[in-house]
Amino acid sequence: MSDETPSQGPLGQTNAVDLRSKAVDGVFDFRHVESFATRYMETFYSGHPPTDDEREVLRFLTERLGSLTGQPAMLEVGCGPTVHHILPFVPHVSTIDMADYLPENLAEVRRWYQRAPGAYNWRQYATLALELRNGGATMAGIEALEAAARTKIRRLLRCDLKKPHILGRPVSYPVVGAFYCTEEVGIATVQWEAVMANLCRAVAPGGYLFLSCLRNTDFYMVGDTRYPCARISEGDVKRVLPTLGFDMRNSLVEGVSINTQRETGVAGVVLVAAKKSP
Repeated sequence: MSDETPSQGPLGQTNAVDLRSKAVDGVFDFRHVESFATRYMETFYSGHPPTDDEREVLRFLTERLGSLTGQPAMLEVGCGPTVHHILPFVPHVSTIDMADYLPENLAEVRRWYQRAPGAYNWRQYATLALELRNGGATMAGIEALEAAARTKIRRLLRCDLKKPHILGRPVSYPVVGAFYCTEEVGIATVQWEAVMANLCRAVAPGGYLFLSCLRNTDFYMVGDTRYPCARISEGDVKRVLPTLGFDMRNSLVEGVSINTQRETGVAGVVLVAAKKSP
């Protein structure tokens, strides 16, 4: 794209493309990105074992999902081209709707759902999810988890976190998950708060929000491209959630440092399991 500008990279690189100039009024629109799904998968997943931050996310989810009862319906917002974040939820929910802004991301999820040739193999994450839950994983268990996930995926939907109604209409889900997306759309604090308000509007009264955000950083690398994000800490989340109707007595916000991925901008992760007041 003609107005992308090189910047100093995380390891002294001078050829990193910086997309901060693409943001308008503190909001980043992923329509400015070409071939995001392919680049994102190549950077973080294709041929790579689960990264430390992703291990922390799945660990946290496994520990917190026991609070869900009654097999509620789930919405994952900003799923990207990935399916791994829904895997810990599969035993606990009845149906899963997956939503994203980019059609190419949903197309990648659909390829996995349909077992299409060339679809990404998420078995390393299925293995990790089972190890965290059961202490071990067998091939039969992995296949059963993947089959159950496909059975419970109900719809692939377009969403826009910049809109008050993120699915284009009022919705209400008892379980909403959003992993690495709110801080990457609203890249300044005020705009991140607005994005959080839009997201949390979709959480039903008495429902649950499960969230992860990059912690204490204002960028992350996808290949040689520097993407902007809001500099968020657990303190920001604890400040915002009560204003959006969440009961902090029944919520957990955890900040975790990550020391192995700092060159990519991943210095830590904020993990959230929050219950909305009835």
